[in-house]
Amino acid sequence: METIYSKGSIHTSLDNADRELLGRIVRCFGQLVGLEPLGRYRAMTLDDVWLAIVSVSQLPGVFQGHDLVLFEGLSHEGNPIQTRGEIIKRCPIFHLKSASDFMINVGLSHDVIALDTRVVGILQKYLGYNLTPQHIQSHRGLYLSLEAALREFCREQNISLALLDRLLFRFSNLGAIELVVRYPELIRSNQGATHCHCEH
Repeated sequence: METIYSKGSIHTSLDNADRELLGRIVRCFGQLVGLEPLGRYRAMTLDDVWLAIVSVSQLPGVFQGHDLVLFEGLSHEGNPIQTRGEIIKRCPIFHLKSASDFMINVGLSHDVIALDTRVVGILQKYLGYNLTPQHIQSHRGLYLSLEAALREFCREQNISLALLDRLLFRFSNLGAIELVVRYPELIRSNQGATHCHCEH
């Protein structure tokens, strides 16, 4: 996996080995990860919103008086890139990563990914990705290129980008023992031998 700059354009690609490895991760852990339903933001109480965005509650693009205005005119059915841009405009302390995480948490989109240290770290460690989380998060073009490459992979796997985000984040720091202890459903007994459900 790599991102290449060429004549002012940025392109991120995954090779077949990258796709196979990510596919194995998805098959192994995908069923253990849940997402907030799309449209959750419509039913959120002010307390829910407060918990989701407590640090931004005083910004005018979030509340006007006691009325929540952050989601006005936005929909989970809209273009996720445009919606994220509008969220960032209304709430300027958000950046691509934090806005994406927020959108997933409130059900505003499942077609974005929060490219944080853990997620990009997995891509670096296991797929040989050539850029750091700091580079990705500080450069819009890099972020969008990596996100687009992962979106394409997710479409091939028939999963959402948000699911990939959540499973890479959730399982990134678990050791083998902790994995077995916390997720025993991954292990099954087969004729006296133990096998992982995610073997290919």
